[in-house]
This record gives sequence, C-alpha cells and structure tokens, in this order.
Amino acid sequence: MHIEFEHFEGLNKLSNETLTKLNESDNKEVKKEQVFIDLPFIGIETKTLGKKIIDLAKNIRPDLHIQPIPRPPPAITTFFPQKDKINKNAQSNIVYSISCSDCDVGYIEKTIRQASRRHQEHGTPQQPKAPPTPKIVTPVLNNQSLRRSDRLWTKPNVNYYQDDNECNVEPQEENDDKLMKSALYKHQMNMNH
Repeated sequence: MHIEFEHFEGLNKLSNETLTKLNESDNKEVKKEQVFIDLPFIGIETKTLGKKIIDLAKNIRPDLHIQPIPRPPPAITTFFPQKDKINKNAQSNIVYSISCSDCDVGYIEKTIRQASRRHQEHGTPQQPKAPPTPKIVTPVLNNQSLRRSDRLWTKPNVNYYQDDNECNVEPQEENDDKLMKSALYKHQMNMNH
C-alpha cells in the first residue's frame, strides 16, 4: 500500500508541474498584443505575404501577435455610381430647416413631398418663369424617309426633373390654404411680422 501511495504522489507532482507550465504559457499569450492587418485578396500571394508579415513581426516585436485578414477589393460600383444626382429642390423625404428673417426662430421639419413644393407651401417668393426659348425649325428634307438621327434631333427634349426656377403651379386657393396651415405663417401672425 505504501508503494501505491508513493506512485500516486509521483503522478500528482507530474500533473501539478504540467498545470503550472500550462498556466505560465496562458499568461504569456495573454500578454501578447493582437494586431489585425487588412490585406487585399489576390490569391496565393496574399497568403504568402501574410506569413512573411507574421515572421517579420516575430523578429522585430515578439510581444505582438499579427493576424492578417484577406479582404476582397472594393466593388466597381463604389467607383461608378449607377444613379444620376437628383436636383436639390426635386428631392423628397428630406428634413429641412427654415429660419424666420425677422427674428431668430427657426423650424426644422420633415416632408415626403418635393422640397420645392413644400417651400412653395411655406410662401417662398415665386420667381417668374423665364420665357421659353424659341425652337429652331429645321427644314424637312425632300426624302420621304427620314434617318433616325434626324428624327431624334428634331424631337423635343424631355426634362424629368424640375429646374431650380420652375415650380409646379397649383391653383391659388389651394396654395393659400396650405400657406395658412404653415408653421411659418402662424408664426408671422402671432409675432406680427
């Protein structure tokens, strides 16, 4: 029995030594600072470059743990936007701010309608429309069939967005009703300016 007890003591010492070694190695790993590096993914070259960076970091600063992360290059759509820019007055679903010109009161509002229409409802001074420019009439060719490019050239251009100077003209009564409901109009009536 005494021999068996000594055998268990020997095993206990062995297990304690391995546990202390494991704890010491855990403490060393905790002290290492971890750094993540983004690398553009190219293929095998990315993996090779990552390994070289890790080896270089081990030689220079052994207290660092470098972790290279291969990332795909940015998509082409980030460089070439698909949609055209919308004119500022034609945008909808916006938050806007209007300040009173006579005092320092301002209003911040959100609208789902176009900004130009909402400003018109607030009573923005109307800019007179510019007279339409006369179109140059081109003589019709003697040929019975026109070429497609000629037909397109004589076709009027269509503008899908409102110009800065152009606002949709609503009937005056509807516009007056909306103006009376405006917070700016109520402010003008309350402050008498």
